[in-house]
Amino acid sequence: MNLPPSRPIIFKCFALFLVIFSTGACVDLSPEITLTITPENTSTTAPRTAQLTWTTKNTFGAFTDVHIFTDTGYDLGNVSFNGSQQVIRSKTTTYIMRAATLIPGAQQAEAQTSVTLDVDEPQLSITDYFTSLMSDNPIPGLAAILMVDGNTVWSGAFGNSRLQSPGHNAIPVTLDTPFMLASISKTLMGTAYLHAWENALGTPNEFSLDTNINDMGLPFTVDNPKVENENITLRHLASHTSGLVDNSDFYWCAFLVNGEFPTVTLQGQQFPLCNRTTPKEFEPLMEAFYVEYPTPGQKSLLYSATKNFAATNPGEVSSYSNTAAALAGLAFQYKVGTSIDDYILQNIAGPLNLSSMKWHPSDYPPDTLAIPYTYNAEDGSCVPFNVEIPCVQNYYEYQDYFEIIPYPAGGLKASVNDVAKYLRMIVNNGELDGTQILQPSTLAEFNFNEPNTTNMFWRSWTASDGTNPVMLKGHQGATVGVSTGMFFDPNTKIAMVFLMNTDIATWKGRVYSDIVNRLYTEGQTYITP
Repeated sequence: MNLPPSRPIIFKCFALFLVIFSTGACVDLSPEITLTITPENTSTTAPRTAQLTWTTKNTFGAFTDVHIFTDTGYDLGNVSFNGSQQVIRSKTTTYIMRAATLIPGAQQAEAQTSVTLDVDEPQLSITDYFTSLMSDNPIPGLAAILMVDGNTVWSGAFGNSRLQSPGHNAIPVTLDTPFMLASISKTLMGTAYLHAWENALGTPNEFSLDTNINDMGLPFTVDNPKVENENITLRHLASHTSGLVDNSDFYWCAFLVNGEFPTVTLQGQQFPLCNRTTPKEFEPLMEAFYVEYPTPGQKSLLYSATKNFAATNPGEVSSYSNTAAALAGLAFQYKVGTSIDDYILQNIAGPLNLSSMKWHPSDYPPDTLAIPYTYNAEDGSCVPFNVEIPCVQNYYEYQDYFEIIPYPAGGLKASVNDVAKYLRMIVNNGELDGTQILQPSTLAEFNFNEPNTTNMFWRSWTASDGTNPVMLKGHQGATVGVSTGMFFDPNTKIAMVFLMNTDIATWKGRVYSDIVNRLYTEGQTYITP
């Protein structure tokens, strides 16, 4: 790409209806931009990062859009008038900054400046990268595996599944440490649906992925009060386009601690985080969410015609919904005749020998499952729930774990080794070590080569190879004390799994994205041009 000279663009005279320019003379409204780049470390062991720094002048308080992007079109996003940003230096890259002013009566003024950085020094090894990441960020434990074309090219385990505290020794993370997977669980549900669909073809139990959800045998009827005669199908639920949406008012009504809804103690008094009289079992909870009067004469306190539904027809708008995903899990039980949790263990985890994959914390021996932690960056104090949640090294420690009532949406647990086996099966056209879980023709229902879509709970994720955007398929997981990722590139067959026992993805998303990008760029080094 040919870049214009690195200088302000001077616009010719134009009329302005501003008093300060009433002299009629030509006024240069060109923004002035200074953009510099500085390697943060010139050591041969330093990571390939640098600091972009910029300032703008001549704004007249009228800048409305300031962007930095690369010469290949990768957008680093909107930035402030003056600031700095760390960038990954994976190859020679030209960074361009453009600013536009929208002074009333004036043409749009634009300026651009480019800087090029040639990177010759080797970057940190992938192991050193994660070691540095752990020391620079509040992550108790992490396990990761990188694969290319179905083969593991790197793996690592860092930190602890349980932090040291009075009376407890630290327990190091291994590649076999099971973690809570959060929403990665949804991809297993999508795979289970396709497995059941494939195996029912040509039998009396045959069903369609486009079956109306109310024709799958549910003991209650789902109706969107904002839409007339809607046809909500399984495929809509699995692509988050059903028009059934999450209601954040009931977030804590989806969790149990020691069999009870969590409460918070403030000034010596306990207050419920779920302030509704709601069921603690999966099926009644789903019914209470979608049916106004699940019990004759008794109105549900979870039902909301306003907040549980969107005014859109199925298939029109994508809106991520955990409750809709859980509803798909419940419908599976009635249509297939086996609960979704048992089906996944029997037909996916069993044949693939995923021995660590389970649904409940009680399924594991003590000190086996990685404990979830939430970092408290303020002062290390703890607000106790209805069970004591101690503060350990500035983290809330959820010793008793959270049980997720709508479990199909995020209740699975497994080790990074076992999740990687599952992903290898997907990447390898539904087969792993001689065991065929899905036929390639069935796998095509995921539409992995279709960008920016969600199909059968597999989602798109935009990563970066340091210069260009890359579309991955998989799923992020994020809930209380948990951050996980499972992604692959359908074109290069670069695949990754990483599991953390903290919710850093929720409150420090840039670190999460950096992990994805770093694993991807490492995977590129194993691909022969």
